[in-house]
Amino acid sequence: MKLVHICVATITILLATCLIFAAATRDDEIPYPFSRELKYSSTEPMSGKDVYTLQHLLNRWSTKPNLQITQIYDYNTSKAIAKWKVSKGLPNDTIFDRATAFVFLEDFEYDGYKDQGIKAADLGLQFRLYVPVYRNRSIETTATLFDAHNNVLHKFTTRTRAHTIYGEEPWPTWDSETKGLNEFTSWGYTPSGLTLLDFNTPEPESVFDLYGKWEVIRAVRGLEGNAAICMPYLRNGILMHTGNWAKHGWTEDKPMPNSSGCMHNHPTDQEIIVNILKAKGVTPNVNPFGKLPYPYEPQGLLSVEVIDDDQIV
Repeated sequence: MKLVHICVATITILLATCLIFAAATRDDEIPYPFSRELKYSSTEPMSGKDVYTLQHLLNRWSTKPNLQITQIYDYNTSKAIAKWKVSKGLPNDTIFDRATAFVFLEDFEYDGYKDQGIKAADLGLQFRLYVPVYRNRSIETTATLFDAHNNVLHKFTTRTRAHTIYGEEPWPTWDSETKGLNEFTSWGYTPSGLTLLDFNTPEPESVFDLYGKWEVIRAVRGLEGNAAICMPYLRNGILMHTGNWAKHGWTEDKPMPNSSGCMHNHPTDQEIIVNILKAKGVTPNVNPFGKLPYPYEPQGLLSVEVIDDDQIV
């Protein structure tokens, strides 16, 4: 399968991680990634990335609404929302409000993506990463680095726990008691699904505390699952990296800190991964720091799978 060049609209990059939807959420506000109440209007239609997300997720409904992704809260979208609301015992109207959004996310946030063990070579790529995750992303898991033909090269501990609140949190943040931001939200969990990757030179020395001194692996474009919705249109700059956490008392027998949506590895593992990729001839392209459209051909594949989905109803 021949890869095509990635071409996406330029979007603002914050902290080399993700795009934002809105300001910090209060208890009386609609849950992220939504930031406003959506209402149908034939004369002044509401549009934006929140509608884009809503349309994608609503298409997961078993009734198969097959909405066009117009990014406009149009007649068909509003009527599909009204029909879905009735099915959930919510008011029979077309308004997408706070109460609706909470139930909506419960219904459609999970993508059902299952890793198929596809070989990177089948897509003309050089390596693959498999990252199993739990819905409780505070639980660290064992990820696997494969070569192009699915031979195991390295197994390592990784953590994809994101920020708890919207906006910049104190660094490093170790919170694990509350649910973090969802995958469609800036600073949220690493999106599940299948994603194209690339290998980049290190982040600047000025941010080695945040990213470590080694090369990073960059998520470029989602192909399946939530990743296909999110990257890079909603979120950009999701990396696999490490950090200089030892200066804050961290040791390798402790859980790693929360990320801004990235995948955190132990420093020793990140060094091993980097050296393996270089030995396999994977080129560390000059870090574009979130530039879009992404300027290089991806070299790898990432599969992030929720492994406790049997508990999801």
